[in-house]
Amino acid sequence: MAPDSHTVAPQLRALLDASPDAVLVVDGAGRIVALNPRVEALFSTTAERLQGRSIEALLPERARERHASARAAYAAAPTVRPMSARSGLFGLRGDGTEFPVEISLTPIVGSVAGLVMAVVHDVSSRARLEAVIARTDRALDALDAISDAVLTTDAEGN
Repeated sequence: MAPDSHTVAPQLRALLDASPDAVLVVDGAGRIVALNPRVEALFSTTAERLQGRSIEALLPERARERHASARAAYAAAPTVRPMSARSGLFGLRGDGTEFPVEISLTPIVGSVAGLVMAVVHDVSSRARLEAVIARTDRALDALDAISDAVLTTDAEGN
C-alpha cells in the first residue's frame, strides 16, 4: 500500500477495531479516512455516512469554520496534542444533540497524506459533576459571605 493512500493498512485497521475508545483517522485535508465502531456509537451515525466527509461534520455548525482554521494550522506542524473539553469542544451526534468532548491527536508517522489519529472521549458525565461542584462552591461562598450564623438541621432538629 502506498503511504499516501486513503485506505488504512490492515494493521492499523486491526488497532482501530480493537480500541475501546472512539478513534478516527483523518487525512491532511480533514477528510475521515477510517473510523472504528465506537465512533459510530458515540456519534449515533454510521461509518458509511462519515467515510470521506470532512471531520467538521462531527462538530456543531458554530465551531466548523474555527475548527477548519485550527486544523489547517495543525497540519502545518502536527504534534501529539490533547484538547480539553474545558476549551469548549463539542461533538455533534447524528440526531443533532451536542456533547462535550476531549480529543487527543497523534500524527501517523511516515504518512505522506498527513494522516492523524484522533481519539475522542465523551466527557458529559465529568462536565455534569464539575457543574455540580461549581454550584456547591458558589453556595458555600454565599454562606461564607453572610455575617449571621447559619445552621442546618434535620427534621428532628439535630
